[in-house]
Amino acid sequence: MSLAELFEDFIVDSASIITEATEKTYRYDWSCFPAWLCEADVAPVLGSLSRQLLVAHIAAQRRRTKKKGAGTLSSHSVHKYTRVIRPEPGRPLGLPSPPLGARHAGIGD
Repeated sequence: MSLAELFEDFIVDSASIITEATEKTYRYDWSCFPAWLCEADVAPVLGSLSRQLLVAHIAAQRRRTKKKGAGTLSSHSVHKYTRVIRPEPGRPLGLPSPPLGARHAGIGD
């Protein structure tokens, strides 16, 4: 399964519990990951994901320079850009965590 298909399924399944603004944010944050995969010459398919690959992506984000000003991204910014690819503990790689508030609605269980 392609990661693009997986992400689109995630958006569709989350439609009833996320706002349009949240979807826009998720789409922007997600776009950073396939772009990085392309730069790293990694196929954007579910079978390519590994814990080591995700750690390498997070490390690359930590070294990324800010768009404005000097320095690298803050830990908060790194978390923001990588939250859409990090599984919760106990969830298989490649399955994003349900959006915030979804657990209270019984989604993702």
